[in-house]
Amino acid sequence: MRTPDHAHRPRRADPLDRLGRELLVQIMQEITRDAVLTLDRDGRITSWNQGAELLLGWTADEVVGRHFEFLLPEELKRAGEVARLVEATESDGFLRDWETRRLTKDGREIHVALTRMHQLDAEGRTLGATAILRDITARKEMEEELLRARTLAAIGEAAARIAHEIRNPLTGINNALALLAADFGPSHPRATICSEIQHEIRRVDVVLDDLLTFARHRPLSRQRIDLVRMLEKVLTNLIAAGELEGVVVRRYLPDEQVVFADPSMIEDSLYNLVQNAAHALHGRHDAALTLALKSGPKGVAITITDNGPGIAREVRRKIFDPFFTTKAHGTGLGLPITKKHIEAHGGRLRVRSAPDRRTTFEILLPEASPS
Repeated sequence: MRTPDHAHRPRRADPLDRLGRELLVQIMQEITRDAVLTLDRDGRITSWNQGAELLLGWTADEVVGRHFEFLLPEELKRAGEVARLVEATESDGFLRDWETRRLTKDGREIHVALTRMHQLDAEGRTLGATAILRDITARKEMEEELLRARTLAAIGEAAARIAHEIRNPLTGINNALALLAADFGPSHPRATICSEIQHEIRRVDVVLDDLLTFARHRPLSRQRIDLVRMLEKVLTNLIAAGELEGVVVRRYLPDEQVVFADPSMIEDSLYNLVQNAAHALHGRHDAALTLALKSGPKGVAITITDNGPGIAREVRRKIFDPFFTTKAHGTGLGLPITKKHIEAHGGRLRVRSAPDRRTTFEILLPEASPS
């Protein structure tokens, strides 16, 4: 049986249907806050609405004519997302709420839900595509925080049990070494060996202390504290320890900023973040550390910025994970503990970094009342 010739022809699109699609795109571009862009058959951008400019940062003049691939993070390009998008849309001409990530003009990654549809001519041939990007970054961050909280709770519970199991025999070993060392003179080789072993035991003990600090749920002891004086105290201690030698310290601080918070938790958090910034600046001829503090309707923001080498994007995703560290002798618990302390106050700890330029840690604290 002979197949009819028209079976091989492109499907003819109803002109009214095509005009309806074009009108829908124009309306969406005018009224929506979502990013709406159109592409030609080769994937080059042909239009770019105000929502796209607000979401991604580029103006239409900067992007029209460019292939949309520049909006994708490198890892998604390598994973072949461009081809997968085209293939997924080809099947029925429409792709709805594909969750992915896109780059903004200032280098940030945001989470978006992508809807994509074909544009057809009167003969049913593909002219290009319309893409709509909706920002879902806040929702994805909440989901990630919830998953992180559950994971950290499980890790913390296991860590507390392990720390207790290890600490008891370590105490016994340390006491036995002290007795052995007492049988030798101070210059005896075996006394030196005992001293070295005890030094290593103390290092393990520090790690166990960090584990228990991370694992415990410690109630807050809120007091009236001046954040400006606390920051100055942290700087004084680090300068005295030689940690800030050769570093220019810039302060943008008010005369006073009072909050009601747990002083030991907040001081430990500030010390850890400023010390980390100081370590990032070691060996730089133009090393500069900037501390800023400002108060707003939602609370107090403390920013600690260094002009060090920056933090790579893949590392930024892991720095608050327990036991992850880039330091040779780090425990990987400093930042997770700091984050836990800040969140115990109802605050947030965020990080922004531009490779080879700067890194900023920002503490956001609500201005809680004494009660």
